Amino acid sequence: MNDKSLVVMKVLVASIAISLAIKYVGPLLHVPVNSALALAIVLMPTAILATLLLQRSSRFISSSVR
Repeated sequence: MNDKSLVVMKVLVASIAISLAIKYVGPLLHVPVNSALALAIVLMPTAILATLLLQRSSRFISSSVR
């Protein structure tokens, strides 16, 4: 198998594992239902990505100024 198909297989396996975890392990977790928690869960990936991109941008700017 070439490199691209190996990456696709890894993504497929990871996706299946996450899907099964959500389906079978998710209902076992007793998470309280409220809108603040739902909002936090929805906005968390965006906040993490924004933080990572801001750090990367500041490193790029500081390295280009020198």
